[in-house]
Amino acid sequence: MVQRARITKPLHDWDNSFEKLIELHQKSQDPERLKNRGGQLLRDERARKALKHQLVKQEKQILEISETNKGNDRFIVNGKNLEEYFAAKWEDLDRIHSSFINNRKMKRKK
Repeated sequence: MVQRARITKPLHDWDNSFEKLIELHQKSQDPERLKNRGGQLLRDERARKALKHQLVKQEKQILEISETNKGNDRFIVNGKNLEEYFAAKWEDLDRIHSSFINNRKMKRKK
């Protein structure tokens, strides 16, 4: 039980950070943000860059903890092992980004 807690807390933190990254990404798609003064755009971009870096570090730490407990049961999240779970989340972010780009292209064609 203690070993599972060593993975669940960092994984929960990773999920929270990833949700913040998605929020910042969606916020960056808003064209009204370009009219905002006061440096909010720069702060958002810095936060997004820092979150990406933090997520990669957290992901490595979680995978290292998982590897040290490899003799025990594999850690499963939503029916997937950790590597598949992380890959699926990053693919979701890419899908969100590509859908925004496609929507923007469709608006330009009209």
